[in-house]
Formats: sequence, structure tokens, C-alpha cells
Amino acid sequence: MGTAVLTAGIGAVGSIIGGNAQAKGYSQAAAIQREQLDFDKSRYKDWKEVYGSLQEDLGEYYKNLTGQSLSDREVEEIQLADQKAQEKMRQNLSQRGIDGSGVEAQLGANQTYQTEMLKANSRATMDERANQQKQQFLALGLGQGGQIAGQMGQTSANMATTAIGAGNASATSWGSTTGAIIGGIQQYNANKSNTSTGG
Repeated sequence: MGTAVLTAGIGAVGSIIGGNAQAKGYSQAAAIQREQLDFDKSRYKDWKEVYGSLQEDLGEYYKNLTGQSLSDREVEEIQLADQKAQEKMRQNLSQRGIDGSGVEAQLGANQTYQTEMLKANSRATMDERANQQKQQFLALGLGQGGQIAGQMGQTSANMATTAIGAGNASATSWGSTTGAIIGGIQQYNANKSNTSTGG
């Protein structure tokens, strides 16, 4: 009878010690995860300070970007480039002494044709290109800020899992301890009963 009580007592003490060690391990894991979450928050804050206003400015730009505004800007740039090319061509022809010739007229016509084709292409594809630029911006935005926010979310989820695991382990440990104690008491009572009945 003493052996059963002793065994139950040793089992109970072992369960308590094991439960305490397990709880300590979970506490350490939770502390590490809290540090990781604090680090991720700090990184996000730093990122926000550096890129936050830039992201908002770019967001506003892309929100207001239309095919027409994109094409208008491109057509203006094409026109400026054409004017520079025409002027450079006239200077080259003048230096060679063939300005005002049929060669100058032909080269000028070719340059004008190419310029008009570029402008037409810009106008024809303006909406599609504006939408592509918006999609690229969204993908970039989701990749940058979303990545840091995702890491913080993962760390929070890990902390919740650790807390749930610690609670389950604690409940299991106390359940095992209680079971061992009850089993020891039952064994003691059974042995006591057998001894008093002469069995």
C-alpha cells in the first residue's frame, strides 16, 4: 500500500516539475516571439518614416493617372525630341552646304512622319499603358509594406499558438497530476480494504 502512494506521489511531483519546465519553455518562446514582434514593428515604423509619404505621393499620382494624361505628357516629350532632332538635322545639312535642298526636305518629311507615328501609337495605347503602370505600382506596394505587415501577423499568430500550446500543456500536466493522485488514493484505499478484510 505504501508503494502505491509513493508511486502516485512521485508521479505527481514529476508531473508538476515537468509542467513547470514546459511552462518555462513556453514562456521563453513567447518572450522571443514578443521580441520578434517588437523588432518587426520597429522595422515597419522605420519603413513608414522613409517610404510612407513617398508611397502616399506615388499612390496619389497613380490614382489620378489616366491614359489621356499619360499620352499628353508623352506627346509633349515626343514633340520636344522632334524639334531638337529637326534643328540638329538642319545644322548638319547647313554645315555641309546642302540646306534648302531636296535632301533636307526628304529628311524633314521622314522625321515628321516618324514623330506623328510615335504620337499616334502613344494615343492608341494610352489606357492600356496607364493600367499597366497602376498594376505595377500596386504590386510593388503590396510587396513592400505588405511583406512587413505579414511578418508582424505571422509573429502574432506564432505567439497565439504558443499561448494556446502552453495552456493545453498546463491543463494536460495538471490533469496527469490529478489523475496520478486520484489513482494513488484509489490504490491506497483498495490495499487498505484488502488488508482489513484479510485478503
